[in-house]
Amino acid sequence: MIRYIWILSFGTNNLWYSWIKAYHLKNSNLWEAKTPCTCSWNWRKLLHLRPLVRLIIQHYIGNGSSTSLWFNNWHPDGPLLLKWSPRVVYDSGLPIHVTVSSIVHGDSWSWSAAMSIDLFEIKSHMPSYNPNSNVNDRACWLHSSNGTYSASSTLASLRTPHPFVPWFKLVWFPQNIPRMSFILWVAIRGRLSTQDRIYKYDPMAVTTCVLCNTHPESHAHPFFECLFSRAIWTQLMNIYGSPWNGLCWNAFIDWASTHCRGNSPTIIANKLCLGVAVESVCRLLPAHLVLVRWTS
Repeated sequence: MIRYIWILSFGTNNLWYSWIKAYHLKNSNLWEAKTPCTCSWNWRKLLHLRPLVRLIIQHYIGNGSSTSLWFNNWHPDGPLLLKWSPRVVYDSGLPIHVTVSSIVHGDSWSWSAAMSIDLFEIKSHMPSYNPNSNVNDRACWLHSSNGTYSASSTLASLRTPHPFVPWFKLVWFPQNIPRMSFILWVAIRGRLSTQDRIYKYDPMAVTTCVLCNTHPESHAHPFFECLFSRAIWTQLMNIYGSPWNGLCWNAFIDWASTHCRGNSPTIIANKLCLGVAVESVCRLLPAHLVLVRWTS
């Protein structure tokens, strides 16, 4: 969706752009267009995303004929009507839909006499470069190294960067089974609806593990402190020639993340074995039947 804002910001000669200009924008600018009461979800979403990317699109002035004077981000202080009130439009004596070419004379800036303090401030902070009447305006995507829009650079700029977790390749690898990897991911994140979590909002819930009927069902208990699940896991590990070390869940994930690296058949089999075991245990826990069925 952000890509379409990028296309509309500098214009192109395709049919979609022409239709949007004629049907939705008409004689208005993209940045001033109001959200209609009745419009498609796509158009409404596009308009709502404008504040997110408005300052990312920088316009560099050539002849100024394709850049809005008041709405586009070409001035060092940003879009003029985003910082100053509409009064400055009246003080300048220029129409609101005029382009930057109206203040370009040859290869220099040519404002009218300043009629207000705001207009004087705008004139005193003009771009450090001079316009060029022989060159077209250029739009630049600031978060991209080459100045053009790309989905990867946009995603990198909008999201908060985090390092890879050490168990990333334990869950997500080319041979994984998506359903089992998803359930394993939920289990590692500690988001399974175990009985101790259900008890916090339902005091009538039975907290005893339904598999062994001896210990409370915490998040770590089914993997693999429970006598029932431990017996299954130990047998699976013996089949693949990797004896069970008896670690608690969090310590086991740390151990497996370190020792299950690589793409050898044995390593892949161990990863798949872990996913199968966790998914199988979840099938036996009533609170997780909805999760298992939803991923099936």
